[in-house]
Amino acid sequence: TTEIIDVNIGPYATINGTSSLVNGTILSSKDAPTTIGAKVVAKDFIAAESSSITDAAILSKVFVGQGCQVGRQFSAENSLFFANCEAFQGEACSVFAGPYTVTHHKSTLLIAGLFSFYNAGSGTNQSNHMYKLGPVHEGKLQRGVKTGSFSYVMWPCRVGPFSVI
Repeated sequence: TTEIIDVNIGPYATINGTSSLVNGTILSSKDAPTTIGAKVVAKDFIAAESSSITDAAILSKVFVGQGCQVGRQFSAENSLFFANCEAFQGEACSVFAGPYTVTHHKSTLLIAGLFSFYNAGSGTNQSNHMYKLGPVHEGKLQRGVKTGSFSYVMWPCRVGPFSVI
C-alpha cells in the first residue's frame, strides 16, 4: 500500500496492495470482514462490513454498503451503494443505488439516478442535462427495473417497478 491517511480501519479489515486511501472508514467485524484490494484509490469514503473494493476501483465521496462488491476499474463519485450492490467496470456519478443494484459492463454510465434492485445492461447511459441548462435533472428507476444493452434515458424520468427499457 502506497498511502493511507486519516483512515479508521476496523479490526477485521484486509488491505492488500491499495494505491491510496484518504479520509475514510473501513468497517469490519469477525463475522463480516471487509477487503480493500490491489490498486484501489479511495478518498472521502465509507466501506461497510463485508464489502469488497478491489481491482483498481476509484472512489471519491462514496458510501459502499454491507456486502457490496466494487471492482474491475469501476469509478464512482458522490454516490451511495447500499447493501449487496455489485459495481464493476463502469462508472457512476451522483447515484443513489438501493439494495441489489448491479452493473457489470465497461460501457455503462449511471448518473444522477435513484435505483433499487436494478440491473444495468451493457452500454446503459443516462443524461441529466439538456443543452445549456446544465446538470439539473435526475431519474428514478423504481424497484426491479432492467435496462437493455445500449439503452439511453434522458432525465428527468420516472420508470415504474419491474419495467424493462
